[in-house]
Amino acid sequence: MSVRYARQEALSGWDQERLSGATLGIAGSGIMAFLCAWMAAAMGFGRLVLLHGGAAQRLDQLFSGAVDPVGGWSWESFFGRVNPRVKVYACPLRLHSRLVGRLPDLDGLIVAGNDTEALMAGEEVARKSAFPVVGGVAAGPLGAWGPARVNRLTAPFCGSPESPLVGQIISGLLVEEIRKGLLPLFGEGGSAEEVGLLRLGPRKEQEKERSVALLARRHSIAMVGAGALGTWFGWALGLSGLAIRLNIYDDDRVDETNLNRQVLFYDAVDQPKAPTLAARLQAFFPRLALTGYGLRVEEDCEDSLASKSILAACPDSFSVRALLNGWAQRHRRALLSGGTSAFGGTCAVYEPGKTACLSCRFDIDRLAEREQQPESCGRVPEASVVTSNAITGALMVLALLEMLGGHVPMGVWEYDGSAQERRIDHRSPRPACGCHRRGMV
Repeated sequence: MSVRYARQEALSGWDQERLSGATLGIAGSGIMAFLCAWMAAAMGFGRLVLLHGGAAQRLDQLFSGAVDPVGGWSWESFFGRVNPRVKVYACPLRLHSRLVGRLPDLDGLIVAGNDTEALMAGEEVARKSAFPVVGGVAAGPLGAWGPARVNRLTAPFCGSPESPLVGQIISGLLVEEIRKGLLPLFGEGGSAEEVGLLRLGPRKEQEKERSVALLARRHSIAMVGAGALGTWFGWALGLSGLAIRLNIYDDDRVDETNLNRQVLFYDAVDQPKAPTLAARLQAFFPRLALTGYGLRVEEDCEDSLASKSILAACPDSFSVRALLNGWAQRHRRALLSGGTSAFGGTCAVYEPGKTACLSCRFDIDRLAEREQQPESCGRVPEASVVTSNAITGALMVLALLEMLGGHVPMGVWEYDGSAQERRIDHRSPRPACGCHRRGMV
């Protein structure tokens, strides 16, 4: 068993050799195609064929103001660093109907982006080929994904600028769909048979954009956990374009088993996670103000972390999550909490006096009491893949945008990768609790 893929191979029925022997085509030149290729490289697809028509932006063009983080601005050089076991081929051909009969040998195809011609060609490829073909679009607060086709759901997106945040979620769904087509696991609901529409962004996003940006400058976030979810929350925060201060806390070091989903640590094994993640995110997103602290979050950290206006919970420990929940209560701080499993994730917001706290929602204090002595995720290789973390991280940032726009998200966003149809759903809210009134400071 490969150490790099140990978290995936811990899943019953997972066959890494099947993925490592597969050739995946990715059609598109924007942020969604980039994210799909990034996740596929991390998951360990053996060969990636990038069908970008010669229009794929360099990293410094795709991420304005980025500082070269990989010694080369091309997508191929970046993905080659993320996972050296993956062969990446840039094809200067754009997917269209005339190319259908001339495609290289593929085992799967993702059409990512708001491109009418590429989606139509993808639909034709699906009719003439035995391999899975999926497509996704994203604009504003909306996204659609499923079989590659142009219909009443996808047509309104075509020609519009891609939405980076919703695009991160759609990209994760697309990579999961292709994985299911090539490597279906027991108990999964199967691939989507129809295009699904997702509404994921803040309400009246266009009207709130300016006010949200202004409000963000007044806030600082204390993010606890620089692992898979922390990586993708930080990345999604960068994609949001907000100028906000993010302080990252984690005392763990990078382990080789992290590399299948903690995608910015490609050459950082044994290095401290928090400062490394802060530096890597800063290279891509100069608008963020990032600081990483190699610090174990315990009770004596309360005053330091609670001084930040928003707490973000991304740890692998119920005990730490319970601490943050208590600090949010005592200091009247907003708490943004995300959690993931191998093929699932949840995102919830706690605002004292306005929503239910994590204990009332998830009985987090009881879970913390039952938890054994916490160990770093490098020493406890639980089953995990990249896509659930990418999807949940983006859901957390979308919830943050709603908070900054004056709307408190009341329910819980849930991602269920094993579902047949509704992969992402919203659970009805619980009534607000009064736990913050106990032990006021």
